[in-house]
Amino acid sequence: MLLVIPALLAFLIQHWITRRRSYITVTSGARTGHVRPLPGWIKWPLYSLCVFLALFNILLYGSIFVGAAVKTWGFDYTPTLRNVAGLVSALPMLRNSLIVSVGAGVLGGVIGILLAWLVARQRFPGRGTLDFSATVMYAIPGTVIGIGYIIAFNAAPYFWTGTFLIIIVAYAFRRLPVGLRTSVAAQKQVDPVLEEASLDLGASRFRTFTRITFPLLSRAFFAGVIYIFIRAMTDLSAAVFLNSGRTQLFTVRMFRVMITGTPSQAAAFAALLIVIILISLGILSKVTGKSFVDLFRI
Repeated sequence: MLLVIPALLAFLIQHWITRRRSYITVTSGARTGHVRPLPGWIKWPLYSLCVFLALFNILLYGSIFVGAAVKTWGFDYTPTLRNVAGLVSALPMLRNSLIVSVGAGVLGGVIGILLAWLVARQRFPGRGTLDFSATVMYAIPGTVIGIGYIIAFNAAPYFWTGTFLIIIVAYAFRRLPVGLRTSVAAQKQVDPVLEEASLDLGASRFRTFTRITFPLLSRAFFAGVIYIFIRAMTDLSAAVFLNSGRTQLFTVRMFRVMITGTPSQAAAFAALLIVIILISLGILSKVTGKSFVDLFRI
């Protein structure tokens, strides 16, 4: 309850601010206009800060790859491939994580964009309650969500504990607020006149949504799918409670390797996870024709 109260206050403030102004744009999204050159006393300190943060992140994540290539991270830095060879036994868990992450990403993206359309375009009783209930999920810890799903779906007729379905649903709704808020923000930039014109010309609401609304919200949709996919691949809190032997996830296996006292092998797990996420983003960038930065831009 203590976590829900701040979330409610933040939601009300955000709702109050966004209702006071119009954010409609001609191109249904943010575009870079004329960039004014900054004076040197502002530009170079900011540039130095960005370089420092970038190098810090490279050092942080680079240390994971270093730890994966030594015998005992923090004690014995003798190079070895033993940790990489230990990843072979975790390939089934990696497959499970990919199945769950792709399923949760697609499910969360679809539900997020549909809810955004209902919240931003439709008028019906309980619209604000629906918006808040879908958003407040982000304020609840993953462990609480995992326990809640076990209690709710651990008895007939919904005995789903330990199945892929319950993990996909939990991850999709756990990160749904990001896709929802991104889609709502994009929806507010689209002039309702476009949809009204389509309806006036005889198109159904479904055809209007698929041919007019969705193409304009495709950036928000893909941004939500990517975010949910990445978070599902790296999440541990809810997975600890929801997975079973048959559906054990890669992050759960990595955690168990870490607590058994083999940090170098756990670093190899983390390094492989980073590589897979980068490859997935590269494939999606190639398919959509967008850069890494544009994938997250609405």
